[in-house]
Amino acid sequence: MTIYRQPNLLFPSGWFLIGLSNEFPKGKVKPIKVFDRELVGFRTLSGTIAFLDAYCPHLGAHLGHGGCIVGETIRCPFHGLCFNTNGQCVKTYSKNSSSEKLLIKKWSVYENAGLIFIWYDQDESSNPLWEIPHFNPEGCSPYLAYSSIVPAHPLDTNENSVDIRHFFDVHNVSDLEILEQAKMENHIFHSRYRLNRQGIRFLKQNFIADVDIYLYGLGYTVVNMYLAKYQIKTRLMTFYTCIDKEQTKMTIIFTITEMNIQNAQVWLKIFPKKLINYFLSRILFLISISEVKNDIKIWKNKKYLTCPKLMVEDASIAKYRQWTKQFFKN
Repeated sequence: MTIYRQPNLLFPSGWFLIGLSNEFPKGKVKPIKVFDRELVGFRTLSGTIAFLDAYCPHLGAHLGHGGCIVGETIRCPFHGLCFNTNGQCVKTYSKNSSSEKLLIKKWSVYENAGLIFIWYDQDESSNPLWEIPHFNPEGCSPYLAYSSIVPAHPLDTNENSVDIRHFFDVHNVSDLEILEQAKMENHIFHSRYRLNRQGIRFLKQNFIADVDIYLYGLGYTVVNMYLAKYQIKTRLMTFYTCIDKEQTKMTIIFTITEMNIQNAQVWLKIFPKKLINYFLSRILFLISISEVKNDIKIWKNKKYLTCPKLMVEDASIAKYRQWTKQFFKN
């Protein structure tokens, strides 16, 4: 197995994508591994989503393998003990033993816009320290999704957002203007650029894109892009969730948030809006994924340096690294 070259990096605290809502229909039970831990995710018959540590405290059966939903509980496949969404045992076969000590760790969960997150913290007794911003997908194009297992830590992958020089060498940007200097506000890191991008695949001509990048901790990155030439606004959401100390699952969700056909180029106006939306979303999605794959090639073979020899022009990287310290207890 190819392992990522990280110098004993810990898992960061924050909100991390655990799955998509459509992966958890009512009655669904699913085993999950994140942060080197075995979890079980399930949705009760009323629609409540929950994530618990996977092993039954009775004799250690994995609830994600053979467990089933009974009303608002998950039933252990070994001896039939039932646990509610808070991890409390509410049914056993014993008439003489108390079930009060039969508790399973419950993970804090947040579900919005078809996305499901859990809160991870090295201090397991800690409640979430901040909230994920609400996103309303109404009026947006249907999600297009891509996922990959990458041998890189979220510290490393997120650093690309502020590594200005890599846009030129990895992503064929010919010019970059910093519209706003990088800003840090608690768990949020924000930067804004204007990129002049060389033509690629379906878009042969150079195009200019205004890019707003928001990092909400190290698990959730939002890139809002405005293509003035095509009168299109897009949203690219990238999620990094550590599986273990060797692998991180990267999930990308793409959607067109706004498209002004009336002011767009003439050739776009001759097609129905739904058809334009369908094809443009897929074209832009494919372009975005091809760019991400260029990053993955680098991540697979690079080493994360805790004390890099930065250039003067790398000030945003230094600022980013200082900001990330808050997500680690030590």
